[in-house]
Amino acid sequence: MASKGLSFNWVRVLINRQYWLQVFTKLGQRLWVDRFVLILVATTTITLLLFTHFSQALNHNIYSLYALLVQLKVMAISGFLIWSVYYYFSLVLTKNDYPFFTYLNTLKATLKQPDKVLWFAILFIAMVISIKNFSYLKGLITYFQPFAYDHTFYLIDKWLHFGIDPWKLTHYIFSSPLSSMAINILYHLWYFAVIWVTILFLTDRATHVQRVQYCLSFVIILFLIGNGLATLLSSAGPCYAHLVNPENTQYNDLLMLLKSQSNSLVADGWIPLWIIDLQHMLWENYVQQSNHEGLAISAMPSMHVSTAVLMALGCYSLNKKMGIAMWVYALFVQIGSVHLAWHYAIDGYVGAIVTIIVWLAVGKFIRRYQFN
Repeated sequence: MASKGLSFNWVRVLINRQYWLQVFTKLGQRLWVDRFVLILVATTTITLLLFTHFSQALNHNIYSLYALLVQLKVMAISGFLIWSVYYYFSLVLTKNDYPFFTYLNTLKATLKQPDKVLWFAILFIAMVISIKNFSYLKGLITYFQPFAYDHTFYLIDKWLHFGIDPWKLTHYIFSSPLSSMAINILYHLWYFAVIWVTILFLTDRATHVQRVQYCLSFVIILFLIGNGLATLLSSAGPCYAHLVNPENTQYNDLLMLLKSQSNSLVADGWIPLWIIDLQHMLWENYVQQSNHEGLAISAMPSMHVSTAVLMALGCYSLNKKMGIAMWVYALFVQIGSVHLAWHYAIDGYVGAIVTIIVWLAVGKFIRRYQFN
């Protein structure tokens, strides 16, 4: 009898028009706060769909909704696991008496707020779509602007660092193969950091202003820095400079050093530096014009550094200690981008500076026009 009563109560809730009217009213209020983010993502997505549909030159590289669904699934699963681990261990570290049951109760309490669940899902999907759009456009960079500035950025790096190659400085400080492996791991933790920080801003940890400032800045830098500036300043990066132009041999010593360190790690029973195989795979994808999303090549500006700086700015607005930790991480991403031959140092500098400008401009905009 109890189970029947419980089922009946759920049925009553599901068919209760007044209840769902309240749910969608609250959902509308939540989405209105984030309207600038949603409008920007919707506008760019519709524009891309129309552009690829009518562009004869890009018939072999159509915007794929299936790829979007795959990316959404991967990031949703990753996001849930990352949040679960983060939340559970935060309960353990704060000495919660029953961390597992508190975790389960939090999930149950959240699911009892359908307006909050739907709002989170819509905004999370919007952020994933913005990443998908960025990845798609990144694959089109060389259609509009072939790699042209690798040697220029090499010369700028030399000038900025008083005639010294920046990678020689990083390898002087972090000279051992194990140091390179540690930097390699930190650099590629970036993917999980992006998901974690994004989810952090979609929870109650952030105020409306903080959330909108972070999410809107994130979407803008993807297009402004990752697509716009990357096309205007098209370059492949140090690991590909000699492949773009055989005369660009300035980074051959760095590539040989990384290969040597990788072999040394394997000889000592460690795994190799996987960036070597990854860089090779990305170049093969470029040469074969496979255009698999997420595998495109572009150096200037560095989106790893740009988003790492954005995460540091955002986290500092939430918690100063967390922010300082993320600034340290951003520094290691900058070091790793040079150390591992992905980027010229100037790539990271430009990405960081423009990101800070965008963050400040967006903050001023939303405080003046949305939350005044």
